[in-house]
Amino acid sequence: MRLMSEKQLQAYLAARDALRRIKRTTEFFAAASPPVAFKRFPEGRTNP
Repeated sequence: MRLMSEKQLQAYLAARDALRRIKRTTEFFAAASPPVAFKRFPEGRTNP
C-alpha cells in the first residue's frame, strides 16, 4: 500500500530540505547577533 504518489514524495522531500536549509541559515544568523527585541536603546528602554 502506497501512502504517497511519487510526485507527492518528491514534493515532500523538496519541502523538507528547504525547511532544513532555512532553519540552518536562521540559526547561523541568530548566533551572530542577538534578536532586535533584546537590544537596548541608549536611554535603557527596549524595543516594543
